[in-house]
Amino acid sequence: MVIGGSASTGSSLLMRILDRHSKILAGPETSLLARPQLSFNWERNKGLICGRQLRKLRNPGWHRYYGIQWDESYYSVTRREMCDLAHRSPSFQAFITSLKNILLARTTRNVWIEKTPANVYHFNALNELIPGSQFVLTVRHPADAIASMIRRGMSPLYAAALFLLNTAFGLDPSGPSALIVKYEELVSQPRIITSRLLKCLGCEFENQMLSGAKGTAKMKGWNYDETAPPGTAAVGSYHKLDKADLIDVSFLIHHLKIPGNTVIAGERPAEYSLSSLCQRLGYELPLPVEGTRWKFVAALQRERWLRFMGGYGHFDSRFPVYI
Repeated sequence: MVIGGSASTGSSLLMRILDRHSKILAGPETSLLARPQLSFNWERNKGLICGRQLRKLRNPGWHRYYGIQWDESYYSVTRREMCDLAHRSPSFQAFITSLKNILLARTTRNVWIEKTPANVYHFNALNELIPGSQFVLTVRHPADAIASMIRRGMSPLYAAALFLLNTAFGLDPSGPSALIVKYEELVSQPRIITSRLLKCLGCEFENQMLSGAKGTAKMKGWNYDETAPPGTAAVGSYHKLDKADLIDVSFLIHHLKIPGNTVIAGERPAEYSLSSLCQRLGYELPLPVEGTRWKFVAALQRERWLRFMGGYGHFDSRFPVYI
């Protein structure tokens, strides 16, 4: 199973719940399935998994992130073993299949679930490369998701663009039919939602999945600790933002758009604006406000420069969002 979606939509919470199942391995995100350089040109780029040129392995989409993450404290395969396996594998498909088989053979688990937000840009390609995979898109009310990212230190514009692009591409109608998991339903009806996913995997629900766990997994600004039993404390939390941020969030939901003919990793979005995306998902739009458009235009120019410096295309190339 492959899970993707915008940041702050409950994908990490869902992963932790599923990982408590005795037969499911759902560990920290790896980005292995979200790197088009690997799946589209394996022979040329497989050495980048363990090389020093990690900046060449860039996130598709909006979020500027590089390289592969591999938590040896969780996974039973060392990074060195993973690198050796990559060099021996004739294709990306063979590498992922062999890695999955080794991971499951060294544990008592039967199913590997990989969660990385940017997986959404690869649902279609992965459906062809790894036949039989199931896909899950996590979503949430845009205002709550953006508010959560603001509390984590992102600007309102950066957070809104991340939500818009990741969610719109995850809903790509030309790709496989992804099961949509709404954050609000996950925290209010956790057993029903997880049982639906488990049925796709051929697994039965286990009570410990919702019992919580020791330790904490609560990032700065979060209203909820992911290791606690699911709760609804973070639903509607955008109302707790200060007035200036509330105005920005509402303005962006009504005005942020994706240019027509935008293509990322060979895919097209299902929707081209935050407002239409909000309506498609069945969420109520916040009241429209008068915002300062010039402020966001200036912020977009700054982001354009940062992306250019980070290797995300030419400065004057088509930009993925606009006001």
